[in-house]
Amino acid sequence: MTRIILIVAMLWPSWSWSIDSWTMADIKQVESLMGVYLVHSPRRHGSERVQQRRGTVKVDIWHPVHSMSDREIKTRAVQWLVFGRTQYASGARGIFSDMPQVKQVILRFHEVIRPRKNSRKRRGKERTKRFLALALNRRTFERLDLKRLRGCIEQEDCTKEFNRLFSKRYFDARYAAKRRRES
Repeated sequence: MTRIILIVAMLWPSWSWSIDSWTMADIKQVESLMGVYLVHSPRRHGSERVQQRRGTVKVDIWHPVHSMSDREIKTRAVQWLVFGRTQYASGARGIFSDMPQVKQVILRFHEVIRPRKNSRKRRGKERTKRFLALALNRRTFERLDLKRLRGCIEQEDCTKEFNRLFSKRYFDARYAAKRRRES
């Protein structure tokens, strides 16, 4: 019995900062509203997760650069953040309408770098490299022209919108170019 109490006491601080008065149902709701995870959490990589802290929701996604251009990656990030990944997801629109306690949604793309090239198995220490982050707060979302965003997504060029319309944005173009050269 004392072992169980000790284990819970040791793990409690790590649970409390990530959940932060949210339940697992709230996290699952964010996952379904964003629609970015096509694999259930036990089978997902540990770096793909939803975090919440002080009204900010961070959604981390393992998204390889491959041979996608910078324009295509930025367009995909805008689409997934605002409208969701799948046709059944509502993206940040759904989060802001269903969850009034959320003030900001941040979508972050990263790659998992393994010691051996082209290895799907975990051998050795992995590291993650974040190459894109896009944030949308509630006030900015209310001023967005959704028709304009849909138009740029259909034209597959949301570079201007990526750079102008969002409250915070980050894209590591040098890293993306390096990864494309390595492929």
